Amino acid sequence: MVEAEAAGTPVIAFAQGGAADCVVAADDTNWQEATGVLFPEQSVESVVQAVRRFLAWEHRFDPAVLQAHAARFSRPRFVRALRRHARAVWGAEPEPADERTVSSGRPGTSRSALPDGGCRSPLPGPPPT
Repeated sequence: MVEAEAAGTPVIAFAQGGAADCVVAADDTNWQEATGVLFPEQSVESVVQAVRRFLAWEHRFDPAVLQAHAARFSRPRFVRALRRHARAVWGAEPEPADERTVSSGRPGTSRSALPDGGCRSPLPGPPPT
């Protein structure tokens, strides 16, 4: 979902789990923040209604709004927030450790074990500048 928003594409999703955290449901009045259409129950009628709302509103979604919303879940923002928190709690940033890098299983590749996005933003509001 966040990947679609990062590409400026609105989403249609079930209003539970991760979607409830990373999609701002359009209500025909909040185009300055809307990122998709949520449906409240897993039924054919609920999905059909969501698709109909999406088709009626598709032209009103602003790709720049979707991209800005997705930036709230970016890895750089998460790392900045984690560093600020570490400084506030411990007075310094943690030292890098080998445990923070895990292999992807392919030779010559690795990735950070720190969460890198997900849907829950570490801080409320727009990304810091």
